[in-house]
Amino acid sequence: ASDKTGTLTVNQLTVRRLQLARQPAWALTGEGLRPEGTWVLPQGAMRELHEPILQRLCQAAVLANEASLWQREGQWSGAGDAVDLALLVMAHKSGVTQPACREHFAQLDTIAYESEARFAASLNQYPEGPRASVKGAVETVLAMCERMACADGDLPLQAELLREQAEALAAAGFRVLALAQGPVDWAPGASFSAHDLQGLTLLGLVALSDPPRPEVREAIAACRQAGIRVAMITGDHPATALAVARDVGLAEHAGEVVTGAELAQAAREDAAAFDALCRQGLVFARTEPRQKLAIVESLQRQGHFVAVTGDGVNDAPALRAAQVGVAMGLGGADVARESAALVVADDHFSSIVAGIEEGRIAYANVRKVIFLLI
Repeated sequence: ASDKTGTLTVNQLTVRRLQLARQPAWALTGEGLRPEGTWVLPQGAMRELHEPILQRLCQAAVLANEASLWQREGQWSGAGDAVDLALLVMAHKSGVTQPACREHFAQLDTIAYESEARFAASLNQYPEGPRASVKGAVETVLAMCERMACADGDLPLQAELLREQAEALAAAGFRVLALAQGPVDWAPGASFSAHDLQGLTLLGLVALSDPPRPEVREAIAACRQAGIRVAMITGDHPATALAVARDVGLAEHAGEVVTGAELAQAAREDAAAFDALCRQGLVFARTEPRQKLAIVESLQRQGHFVAVTGDGVNDAPALRAAQVGVAMGLGGADVARESAALVVADDHFSSIVAGIEEGRIAYANVRKVIFLLI
């Protein structure tokens, strides 16, 4: 049971597309942490008309952000979550920098990203009053919005249109985030929570790419030949997860994808229904951390010997419950490494497969020696 980001993919996210409401998607050039690149607009599109929206979107991306990006001796470096770093690079390419935003819009409070909540928010002081900036999963952020930013002003939200645009980006293999802003009725000393995030304006959708590791397809094929079933468990959109699974040869059609919502519904019915979903699924998408643990326990009930890979704090329960928990040594959290039985030094999925091969060789040799002695 493999995590996607950082194990099957390289965990080097880059913003590739920007989807504004009622507009064709924009493309963004450039690679890595170096903030050098330009927006490539569709034919006939005029950037001047959408420049105010782009500035608002980049401000939201920088403010609702816990990463840092800096230049030292001509080299660009960063610290923090890969998604946050990609958003900072995108904003910098558009002329919006983190130091300038923090200087002009003082931070009043924050809501840190949680896997179960699927969003992060920052409350900042604007000239007109406190304003919240939000980034997160499309369905989560859409529920907070009443309007959408367009070239001719903020218009009533067309949620279905935006969902279709998000689905199209996800089907192309992109990881899609929504960004929104809006005023908040907040007084100094008052708490800032998700209940305050209502009536916001959706600014746009950001599509990020995280290419698969080149060696993963061959490693997954080797697993299948060796009688090992590989499943991907991720919090990403089902269409994004399926696109990545196709790239690495893990799954081919939508029937092999099981969503967190389907798992939750099956869990409310009975254990047999839940086990049936786990038995058919090769890709588990939009899952919550506790569902990863439930999937592992279900596979164990069905007689499987389960190994789990993970790198985050939320992966710790599943890593501990599996017969073999495998943590990532480079990008993994301390809690994940402490909960695992094995730590992979290079974070490569192929290294796990090589470890299985060496283990089977040792096991076969021990059997041969015992057989010879008997």
